[in-house]
Amino acid sequence: MTTDILISIVIPVFNVEDSLSRCLDSILNQTFKNFEIIIVNDASTDNTQQVIDRYKATFPNHIQSIIKENGGPGEARNFGMKKAVGKYLTFADGDDTLEPNYFDVIINAIEKHQPDLVFIAYQRIYNRKQSLLEKIYPFGSWNIYDTPVSLSSHPEIICKTEGAPWLRIIKREIIAENEKLLFSNGKMAEDQEASLRWFLHTPKIVFCKEPIYNYVIHSKSLNFTIHSISDFMKVIDSVCGHYQSEGKLQTYYSELEIVFIKQLLISNMRRLKMAKADNKFETFMGLREGLSKYFLEYYNNRYLKNEPIYVRLAVYLSWKTPRIFKYIL
Repeated sequence: MTTDILISIVIPVFNVEDSLSRCLDSILNQTFKNFEIIIVNDASTDNTQQVIDRYKATFPNHIQSIIKENGGPGEARNFGMKKAVGKYLTFADGDDTLEPNYFDVIINAIEKHQPDLVFIAYQRIYNRKQSLLEKIYPFGSWNIYDTPVSLSSHPEIICKTEGAPWLRIIKREIIAENEKLLFSNGKMAEDQEASLRWFLHTPKIVFCKEPIYNYVIHSKSLNFTIHSISDFMKVIDSVCGHYQSEGKLQTYYSELEIVFIKQLLISNMRRLKMAKADNKFETFMGLREGLSKYFLEYYNNRYLKNEPIYVRLAVYLSWKTPRIFKYIL
């Protein structure tokens, strides 16, 4: 493996023996070859490692294999990033696939703009029945492409982008030089947490319009516990604390507020409704209290007017008559 690698792809895996080959084939079959794949096996209990070993033997110049004790996807990504040598870092999940022109689109953006951060577009592929919210919610609302932008000029980047790390290609030196930009070990929204921190350290951002990543959503995507949902409280403390330490919390107050309104309240309402537990309402009230800790009048957020009416209604009810959710959940 050469030391002039342009892109390092970190793939944290756990029990993905049935899908990992599709993921790796979609990477290795592309015409661009100046990349490395770092697969971090987070203590899989199925035949995932055998799949990795087979590909490692066939593509020794492209694949690194790491086996570690189970610690969650955030910790696994950190392991992989620390082994990476590419100029840019990106990520994939073992369930997903890349489009054949994935590297072409990214390389074009890098060569043209030399950005600190590249955003890509993606497609949602459902291997289960879609929920009503998934059918009607407008995922992705960005509209400035192939032009460098910055957070200072476009603060709405914070709230108009999703938190998945595989949407981002970031200069490796930015993360290598700042431990605070690593992923946490939380089980929920650790990617959102890291992604929101990165914005303060990537002044030149480019968005690519063409969807080149296939995000596969299956039944396991809905498996949440009350305990894991509570991890969102750690995320809001971490992100707001980081922005405060950088002197930027008030600057991007409204943007962070709407992110956590939708994360803590809207997304978790669906998760709580599906969870099998007796303390769902108490968990919801804890999330509401956590949101109010930083955002006292969140129901007045200026971005809410752009959200669908059902989001606005849910936010209003959560503020005005939260006890109604005792019956809804």
